[in-house]
This record gives sequence, C-alpha cells and structure tokens, in this order.
Amino acid sequence: MQSSNAPDKNSTIVLVGTGMHKPNQRALVSALEHRDIPTEALEHQWYIHSLINYCWPRNAYFFYNGKHIQYIDYNMPIQGGQAHAGNDFLIVSDGVYKKPKTWLSKETNQKELKEYAQRAFGARVHIVDCDMGESTRIGGHIDYFSMLLPKRRIFVVDTYTGSRYVGSPSYRNAAEAEGFEYVEFEDRECNFPLNCLVLPQNGDDVVFYDARARKLGEFFDEKGVDSVAVELPYDNAHGKIQCCTNIKNADAKTSNLL
Repeated sequence: MQSSNAPDKNSTIVLVGTGMHKPNQRALVSALEHRDIPTEALEHQWYIHSLINYCWPRNAYFFYNGKHIQYIDYNMPIQGGQAHAGNDFLIVSDGVYKKPKTWLSKETNQKELKEYAQRAFGARVHIVDCDMGESTRIGGHIDYFSMLLPKRRIFVVDTYTGSRYVGSPSYRNAAEAEGFEYVEFEDRECNFPLNCLVLPQNGDDVVFYDARARKLGEFFDEKGVDSVAVELPYDNAHGKIQCCTNIKNADAKTSNLL
C-alpha cells in the first residue's frame, strides 16, 4: 500500500519527525516508500507514512497493542524511548520514576511502577537500570543503546553507547525471563546505532537503520533479519531513526497525540 492511498482504520501509520534534520527526514521517507532502496525487505509491504513538523514524536507517547499511552496518562510519565514493547511484555527504564520533575512521588518504587504499567498496558513488565547519574543526555531512554526484535526474540544492547548502564544484570535478566536471545554489541562508526525503527512485516521484523552502522548490517545478515540501510546525510548526536519516528493507528488524530 503506497502512502498516497487513503489508509483504512486498521492501517499502521509511521510518523516521521524532523529531529534528525530535514535531509535525514527525506532519506527515511524515501526508505519507507521503497523508492530508491533496492531490497527484498519491503517487497511485500508498504508502510504508510506521515511527515510531521515535530522533532521527536517518540517522546510524546508510547504505542503498544493498538493503544497510544501519552506522556502523562495514568499519572506515569513514560516516553516512548523509555520502553521496549515485546509481544506481551514491556522492558521499561527505571528512568521513568527516577527522572527529575516526575509526576510520580519520590517514594514510588518498582512495585508501584509495575502496577501503573500493568494498568496502562496490560502486559508483564521488566524494569531495567538506567541510572541518571550526572548526565541527562540519555534521559532514561534505553532506546539509545538497546533494541528489541520481538518477532525474532532477540534483545540487543550496545556496550559502547550504553557502557554506563548495560553492566547491570537487569538487561540480561529481562531477556532471559522472556526466553529471548541476549546479544552484546558494539559499533563506534556512528551515534546510537541501535536507535532503529523496527516494524512488523508478515510475522517477522524489518529494521530501518543508519547505513553507517556496518557492523549492525552484518549482524542482521548473520541473523537473517530483514533490514533497510538508510543513507542518512547527518549523523545526529541527539537521536536517530527510532527517536524521530513513532507508530499510530490510522484513525488516531495526530494533533491529539503530539
């Protein structure tokens, strides 16, 4: 289905924001449209996209099982980058309740956070450490240094970008609890190589990633993961493909989500 067609209410829309600069936005749209990228990954599926004048739509809400959970819903200030969605579980950063100016009380503990998440999402919850420390660059966003492939049942962590965080056993524990393969990965060729857009395709995963991350491309080839290397003109130091995109239902009004 091409982006020029009117989507039905069951379609999935990929919102493409401006956070990575306009040329990067255009490159990603080109990949989604399958105009200039020869790949078998998109042979059987088109993704409807929508360009928006919004830097980081991933921060505005978290999309899971057809639900759009906005930043302050259920009094839980979760941003899209602070969680990964499995098939029936979530991996959630503890930055959700450690973050300054949180909507939750300072006394909030992991048990309470799990109760909030269970009520909001109706899924099992695994909380991973993302100590804020002295730096606010990461902001509790685990998608800067980790990636979940729900269909392939693989959880990947970047030991370089996430060196301050992935030493915690909580990441491996979350993967093993769900029977996922846990992979430690390192690629210094670009910023945030694992900050990819992962979409479902015919019961499998397809991943859009920065073409600079050549080791990541080799990893996808090794695992047989369908992937699209996107030629991004700029290597943004503040976010990458995952950060500047989000998913929504076709019948959800974008202006109500951002």
